[in-house]
Amino acid sequence: MDLKSCWLVSVSACQSGTGKSLDGEGVLGLRRGFYRAGVGTLLLCLWPVGDKEARVFVESFYGRVKEGMPLKDAYPKTVAKLLRQQADEKGIPYAIRATGPFVMSSIWKKYPKD
Repeated sequence: MDLKSCWLVSVSACQSGTGKSLDGEGVLGLRRGFYRAGVGTLLLCLWPVGDKEARVFVESFYGRVKEGMPLKDAYPKTVAKLLRQQADEKGIPYAIRATGPFVMSSIWKKYPKD
């Protein structure tokens, strides 16, 4: 599959950011498949996350991106804001479970400005 024109893929499914490590091959998983297909940046999850928590994270992240914030800034600002907000409202363990699984990785190719 050719996904070279896709500059960002977001998969908030449980453990979408993990894979199996094989000697001489590295980690095999969705991340590797998307990179081989040409995707530049991935937003994935390392452990199971609830639908409500995933929605809150994705809406906050994409809201920043839609406003024109670069991905390299939108991700850490989303994490920082939600961790603080959720820790204040529901405690640190909840904040880590709800926001902690989201990871962004990139091969940092140039993205379209629009």
